[in-house]
Amino acid sequence: ILYIIGSSEDPTFLPFLNSQLIYYNNKQRLGDIKVKDYFILIEGCLNALEFFADKSSFYEVFYAVNAYNDRIKNIASRVRDKIASKNDAATISDEIIKKSEDLDIVYEILSYSFNSNSSNEKKIMNCNSALYRLLNELKQPDIVRKEIVKRIKNLAVKNLGELKANDSESLNLIKLKWSYDKDEQSDWISIEALKKIGSEQTVKILTERLAFYIKILQEGGNINFEKEYGVAFIMEIVKALGDMNSTIPLPELEEIRKGESFGKLLQDEADRAVKKILKK
Repeated sequence: ILYIIGSSEDPTFLPFLNSQLIYYNNKQRLGDIKVKDYFILIEGCLNALEFFADKSSFYEVFYAVNAYNDRIKNIASRVRDKIASKNDAATISDEIIKKSEDLDIVYEILSYSFNSNSSNEKKIMNCNSALYRLLNELKQPDIVRKEIVKRIKNLAVKNLGELKANDSESLNLIKLKWSYDKDEQSDWISIEALKKIGSEQTVKILTERLAFYIKILQEGGNINFEKEYGVAFIMEIVKALGDMNSTIPLPELEEIRKGESFGKLLQDEADRAVKKILKK
């Protein structure tokens, strides 16, 4: 019956079909074991919604992809892709990224959008929406959500690097995230993203961070691989700047190269970076 309703393509039936899928999905979210009794109806609902491929169905269809068995997963994936193709994946993902309380869905949708056929500009929009929300609304997440918040932020920054997002909003959000997140993984991801973007602006950001580390070292700050001021991170920044072939960081690199207090490892890395930049 649900399939017949969908095949009519009468838009007056769309709210009913959406509400049916929400009903079944909510049962699954609440862990109702009786939801298994409705699998055939869930399939019918998804097949019916495929006729409309309407953006209003996207969120619940997306949830259904990983909520049930393999048969429903295959149907839901097909319907999801059809909706995304018709309405532009990144465009319909953005509101979900901004508002959904299910952060696992936010992570999955951010990944899905990045791998879609949407324009890079709109994919960048999604990443910025995620970072802005998590750096403001969820700046101090509860312990349960702390890990997924970190994963979303890291994915957004990684994607911005792949997309070579050189707009001021993206770069400011990367800087802000880097200053907030005090963990090794965030450092590596931020450095790699800025290196991939590879603009004069990203060189300046990395140079500013290098100057900050130099100051810490000169003032007798502790060097610890598990803390923000780790030698490993300084070396990674130095390597990145050497590969980016800009003269902007030369004063900082020269300071490390000539300063015995920085240690031979850092001095040698700075020497290599300077020679790369000067093509020696």
